[in-house]
Amino acid sequence: MAGNFIQCYVHIVYSVKARLPLINENVQQDVNKYITGILKRMNELPICINGVPDHVHILCGLGSRHSIADIIKNVKASSSRYLKENGLVHPNFAWQDGYGLFSVCRSHRDNVVHYIENQQEHHKKFDFESEYRNLLIENGIAFDEKYLLG
Repeated sequence: MAGNFIQCYVHIVYSVKARLPLINENVQQDVNKYITGILKRMNELPICINGVPDHVHILCGLGSRHSIADIIKNVKASSSRYLKENGLVHPNFAWQDGYGLFSVCRSHRDNVVHYIENQQEHHKKFDFESEYRNLLIENGIAFDEKYLLG
C-alpha cells in the first residue's frame, strides 16, 4: 500500500493528582486551548476538549506518527508545565498517573462530543469516580476496585 489511511478516534480521560479540584472555571478554557495546541503540533486531530475542576476529557483523532502513550505523556507533561509556569494552578499541581482511553466509532463521535461539551452539567449529578467506573463498564474494561482511582 502506498500510504497510511487512518481513521481512529479516541476518548481520553485523566484526572488531577488525588482528584483535587484545582482547575477552576477560568483556567479550564486555557487548559482546553493549550491541549488543543499540543495535539495539533503533534499532527493529531483535537475534536473536543473539556473538563471540570478535577479531570479532563479529550476526543481526538489519531495519526500514525506517535503512540497513544507518547501522546498522553506529552499532553500531560506539557500542560502541567504550562499551568504551573503561568501561575494558573498551585505550584505542586500534577496530573494523576494513568488514564482511561476508549475507542470511538465514527457513528458515535457526535454523541461523545456532546457528552464532553456538557461535562459541567453532567457533574452536577455524578462525581468523577462514578463517571469513570461507568465508562469502564460501558466499554467492557475489567478493573479491580482497589486500583480504580489509586
